[in-house]
Amino acid sequence: MLPIGRHYCHRKKLLLDFRVRARNTSRYVEGASCRSHRTREAGSSAATIFKGAELNKDKDKVDLLLAQLLAIEQIKQLKARYSCALDTKDWSGAETLFTEDFTGEVSNAGKSSSMPDKTMKGGKEWVAASRDAILENDSIHHIMLPNIEITSPSEAKGTWVGRFGFKAQAGADFRSVDGYGHYYDTYEYVSARWLFKSIKLSILFVEVT
Repeated sequence: MLPIGRHYCHRKKLLLDFRVRARNTSRYVEGASCRSHRTREAGSSAATIFKGAELNKDKDKVDLLLAQLLAIEQIKQLKARYSCALDTKDWSGAETLFTEDFTGEVSNAGKSSSMPDKTMKGGKEWVAASRDAILENDSIHHIMLPNIEITSPSEAKGTWVGRFGFKAQAGADFRSVDGYGHYYDTYEYVSARWLFKSIKLSILFVEVT
């Protein structure tokens, strides 16, 4: 929560920094809407909705809303790339999704011996810990129900519900691992893209069969 005296300045800074991204997005949508009659109708319907909400009377609000929606979508794509990289064992690709000062934490209160409580620094160390937990087993990560907040033009935070599962290779002393928990992330906008600045995985329970 910002102090009341700084609220106006903070909002103005958001608008100034977001406006460039929002205008680029607006031009793209406007150009795309000219490609077909159906798309023009969709654009007209969207404009009607905005007008009904009286957002067209305040351009700053529209710019800010578009920029925030764009940022949220980009962060969702970041999370999806991260999950797919783990499940396809693209370790080098996963390492590119973190800031240089990234920190990671796993907290499970002893619920999983394969993922003990641990604090890590750097994306490489975090990915290495994930690789050591997955090994050569088949894995799947279901990441859902995002709650993302854009806190500044270059910072954001989000919480996600997560389910992860491993299917053991032949000869292992278990058949599968099924775990559930929450991800508490922070993000930073660096070099025209969103990256993970921190991840805390809080494991709720793990089932091993």
